[in-house]
Amino acid sequence: MSYTNLIHSREILRTENGFPIKLYYFVSALDGIYSDKDGIKADLLTILSENPEITKQPHLYSITFAWGYRLDDQKVKAFDIFSYKFDKPWNECNPDVNTWVFKNGVISKDREISCEAGTIVLGEEAKMRRESKNLEEFLSSPLPNIGDIGCRTFFVDPHTDSAIMTLE
Repeated sequence: MSYTNLIHSREILRTENGFPIKLYYFVSALDGIYSDKDGIKADLLTILSENPEITKQPHLYSITFAWGYRLDDQKVKAFDIFSYKFDKPWNECNPDVNTWVFKNGVISKDREISCEAGTIVLGEEAKMRRESKNLEEFLSSPLPNIGDIGCRTFFVDPHTDSAIMTLE
């Protein structure tokens, strides 16, 4: 197995109530599991609307990984959701993180929290959060230094104004 280019892209997604999500698309989600990113976003927004505790105060934002695999010829569509809780101002807080893993829309009890590539991303995102002045600056930050596991190019989609990272 190759441990490079595991992450296809990242973009900022907001729920109906404006809750921000840094959504990372793992290659495994787009490799025959979902036909496109719109399906991933629709499934994630459905999960979040059915589980409102993930996006309500004191949760301020989430970092979410969309991934997938096949099991007995069945598609398993999965999300690792990390929702950050703030009890102090941005620059004084060491936020708590609540985690959920969903498989095919259902909370999973049979899987560890994330994979190693995911923990690399979370650590680098945490460094960037601590260096940013506020949430909006953090959300507009470039892709973290994740080496060869992922994305290389940053652009803004002119149709949606979303910041998107893609492989070269």
